[in-house]
Amino acid sequence: VDQGYLEARVRTRLAIKPEQNDLLLLFQVEEGPLSKVGQIGFEGQQRATEQQLRELVPLQIDAAYSPTLARLGTQQIRQHYAARGYLEASVSLEVATTGEDDRLALRYRVVEGPQVVVSRIRIAGATRSGPGWIERYYDFRVGEILTPQKIRTTQASLYSTNAFREVLIGVGPLPPGEGSGHEVTLTLSEAKPLLFVYGLGYSTDDGVRC
Repeated sequence: VDQGYLEARVRTRLAIKPEQNDLLLLFQVEEGPLSKVGQIGFEGQQRATEQQLRELVPLQIDAAYSPTLARLGTQQIRQHYAARGYLEASVSLEVATTGEDDRLALRYRVVEGPQVVVSRIRIAGATRSGPGWIERYYDFRVGEILTPQKIRTTQASLYSTNAFREVLIGVGPLPPGEGSGHEVTLTLSEAKPLLFVYGLGYSTDDGVRC
């Protein structure tokens, strides 16, 4: 099916080799017609050109239709928007016949949503770590466009300090009446402080060791 044979059928049956009394499992394959891509269209995009989106779909006109590659196109279009700050962008795929024999029309429907601009950053959960120290590890600032890469980099930087056992970063719109920007909330769970325990030990080679 993923090679474009959408009507493929596979049947199995058992047989016995008389001379050896071996049991055989036979697969009977009926490929059916090959479905090809006849059209690729887009709907709803305003901040990207059709050519930009078409380059993100790993299928071409006249290529064998692959459901896996078609779905990969939706993922890559979403990633394209997310990398530009449209974190709420969604993409759906509709596949229909074109009226031509074994030709399919692919239509990607895009809902872009708002571009996420950081208007406020809030810290929740930290007790021993001061806000100023934590802010040193941000990969984003107020007024900047927020992207998944900036979120991942900030999480990785905070984890690398070994001060936190959990770092969650949430994004949401500001409360009504406070503008159209977004608030970024860092929910931090601090790690337990390290305890150094001193004691005496004895080695037959080295004697007393601390």
